[in-house]
Amino acid sequence: MVKEIVAKRATSLLMPIASVVKRLFDPRFMLAPRRGWIIWYIFAFVVAAVTFNDPPTSGNVALIYRNAALRWWDGAALYNGTGSGFIYPPQSAILFLSVAWLPYAWSCAAWRVLNVCCFALGTRRLSGLAAGDGSARLFTTATLITVPLCWSAARHGQMTLLMGGLMMCAIADLRERRWWRTAAALVLATGLKPLAIPLLMLAGVIYPRTSWRICICGIVFAVLPFLTQTSAYVAGEYVAAAQMIHDASQLGLETPYAQLFWSLRVAGWTINSTTQTLIQLGAAAGTLGICAWSAWRQERARSLLYLLTLSACYILLMSPRTENNTYALMAPALACFAAVALDGRNLPSAALLAALMGFMLAGHAVGKLFDGSPSIWFKPLVCSAFSTYVLCHAIWHRAGKKSPVDVGSGNVDLCEVVAPVTR
Repeated sequence: MVKEIVAKRATSLLMPIASVVKRLFDPRFMLAPRRGWIIWYIFAFVVAAVTFNDPPTSGNVALIYRNAALRWWDGAALYNGTGSGFIYPPQSAILFLSVAWLPYAWSCAAWRVLNVCCFALGTRRLSGLAAGDGSARLFTTATLITVPLCWSAARHGQMTLLMGGLMMCAIADLRERRWWRTAAALVLATGLKPLAIPLLMLAGVIYPRTSWRICICGIVFAVLPFLTQTSAYVAGEYVAAAQMIHDASQLGLETPYAQLFWSLRVAGWTINSTTQTLIQLGAAAGTLGICAWSAWRQERARSLLYLLTLSACYILLMSPRTENNTYALMAPALACFAAVALDGRNLPSAALLAALMGFMLAGHAVGKLFDGSPSIWFKPLVCSAFSTYVLCHAIWHRAGKKSPVDVGSGNVDLCEVVAPVTR
């Protein structure tokens, strides 16, 4: 009798614990959408905390933005004429003014949190696009993959995250035919960091309804700095910004950066600037052709996922000033492809994408094994492999399937959003 009573009491105590443990390890619970937001909140806090006492050194990118914002406020020159330091449009400095009034440590922490939050919002919206029906069921999986890949960019305060978040939001708005929001997000992303120009131009050509809206938003965005400083000063900084872009591009031809042409130079193939320009133009035309064909033959969700991914890969491989940290831009796209593959139990694709993720994380360590310093060729190689993977999907994917946004009912099969190559 005593043993039965003890057993019953022990069972009554252990059952709730067992239920909690079972729930914690239930994949549906662990991958619930709210878990994704919790991960991003923790990540933003960790980034801000770890970097809070960072000294004001040249490697602190947030400090570069802060100094530029303070110079704009004082009416001083933004650019040093060497193509280094602050190499962004005046609007970037104006945006940092929103946090520049805080003490140094707090303003840099707030800037990093702003970057991470924008990137998190973009990842959420892109995961809904990859899901095919706008739901958040892939968000946590995509978050778990994206966060490690964007750690370095977040820690340094790179505006790449802010630009990437705006690019992803623009693509999601484009799917919903929110033309003005699309145009505003693309212009803002490009105005803050001109790397987003390829996506802006591709979207304007493939989706003509955005083109004239982009022009109007661009004019408004260009006029805004005149509301914060004297006309003569703003006009002078615009002229200096144009010269800065030229100087920065020339410096990219002379200084090793993690992009395609420097990777080829490491392999022993040196390509002159004229040939590089021709290759860039050819790659741009090819990207436009693939994305336009996808938009014509495939449903909107899939074609827009290709548009963002191929644009990001083009930016990373062809820009003369791509850094290793900049490859955070492709992290959400890689994460969404991997999340779709995992959800659809496409194990070969999932294994390939997991390998690419592992290579990206190990890039610095692998580079040191070869030459004793972080390599400039490793991440371009991974990006080239990923862009080839996406191109295969875009070219050989079966056409004719419709997503819920096009037919207005039902859920799309996740395997069909980014299906394996079948031809």
